[in-house]
Amino acid sequence: MLAQKHDNWWLIGYGGGTQTPLNDENGLAMFDFSDPSNVKVLERQQYNMNFSTTAAVMSDSSGNLLFYSNGEKIYAKNHQLMQNGNGIINNPGGYGLIAPQGAIALPRPGHSGQYVLLNLEDNTPSPASVMGWKLYYCIIDMNLNNGLGSVVKKKQLIVQDSMDWGHLTAVKHANGRDWWFLEHKAYSDKFHVGLVTPDTILKIRTQTVDSWFPKGWGQSQFSPDGSKYISIKRDLLYTPSRIDLFDFDRCTGELSNQSTHFPAPDTSVYQGVAFSPDSRWLYVFNHLVVYKYDLHAPDVFATEEVIAEFDGFISGIYPNIFFLGQSGPDGRIYVGSVNTFHFHTVNFPNRSGTDCDFRQHSIYHYIYNDHTIPNFPNYRLGPIDGSPCDTLGIDNHPLANFRYELEDSTEYRRVTFTDLSDYEPNTWHWDFGDGTTSQDTSPVHLYAQDGIYTVCLRVSNAFSADTLCSVVKIGVLASNEPVNRL
Repeated sequence: MLAQKHDNWWLIGYGGGTQTPLNDENGLAMFDFSDPSNVKVLERQQYNMNFSTTAAVMSDSSGNLLFYSNGEKIYAKNHQLMQNGNGIINNPGGYGLIAPQGAIALPRPGHSGQYVLLNLEDNTPSPASVMGWKLYYCIIDMNLNNGLGSVVKKKQLIVQDSMDWGHLTAVKHANGRDWWFLEHKAYSDKFHVGLVTPDTILKIRTQTVDSWFPKGWGQSQFSPDGSKYISIKRDLLYTPSRIDLFDFDRCTGELSNQSTHFPAPDTSVYQGVAFSPDSRWLYVFNHLVVYKYDLHAPDVFATEEVIAEFDGFISGIYPNIFFLGQSGPDGRIYVGSVNTFHFHTVNFPNRSGTDCDFRQHSIYHYIYNDHTIPNFPNYRLGPIDGSPCDTLGIDNHPLANFRYELEDSTEYRRVTFTDLSDYEPNTWHWDFGDGTTSQDTSPVHLYAQDGIYTVCLRVSNAFSADTLCSVVKIGVLASNEPVNRL
């Protein structure tokens, strides 16, 4: 399988380029995940895209930036408007769609170099009453315009109805090729269920679930393995915030076993969710409090645990509260805020309790950011091998990947290795380059002496094996700062 590094670049920010002076704090911040042990944040004041909550970004399978969208227009990798990339909805305000998860970009199955952008349109100007009205798709062909791409279809209507404000997300079909996408019908017990295949992009049915729930600001996500779907929202007319958790069938695209939970009352509409990479832990970001739940427990919501409370930090002129979450390709969870200059992080989200290492305002991204965090599915989800939908001959061939860092700066030879491998490996073999090995998934290794070590991880399953090697430097840098620490 290919690396599928479609989420390698993240872009956020507001009002750069000719719109504001180049000595202010507007523009774009770009996150480069090429090296998961040393994620870079780049400041680009000269780029003039406005993101206002909605952000969809696409890189190619090797991790090279291709295009990005704020829900109103599409920019190419040269940071200029893509050919035919304007007016992808009918009511652009010029500042970007103000909807969490208002757009999402997907590789188009069976069409090399082509991509699908799903995007919502609203029909009212007031954030207090706005809801989705139309769900469109665009087709982007990166084979055109000397590699800068062109929008060859846009404003292709999928659904016209009263829908959630944002909450647009997708997950890989159990065949390992196609894409399911969901959008809740506002104030109802119904979901619009769609499918992206090589031949069609369309709604295939409306599904009725167990109970009615409102629309509202918040976030919806599939678990990385695609077995769960979560939605958190709070409508201005309804309190408190509400979580709805479902099982999801990647073969049929059906939701089931709806369970509802109301975390501690919160008067804010700022709510977000994210899953740990191993799909066990659910994180809920509820404005001032971060909750954690164990999805392996018989009663998930009975396991509620508070792992962080807002520490009062002011980023710029606004409180650096908790809002939308997004899993990064480096195995961390990134948590956005509202009109600030900092992200929060969950550094080890697969760990239980507070060992997950939630850090507030841990990432300074230089640029003023208005609510935005990019919206990505799990691009590296393979088929369900042996399922009734496993009909295309696509198997889960594992891809080795890892990051490393110093957790304890006082013991610089103790290195934490975090497995980031994809496509269902079931064995791990680490060679630390000093004559020692480990079969743990994510080991911590203590080196006996300073030096430069080549560390190799080999992962395997019944289909194949893959190896990745990386150079680790212990105590040999000119600086005494910990190496490769984000």
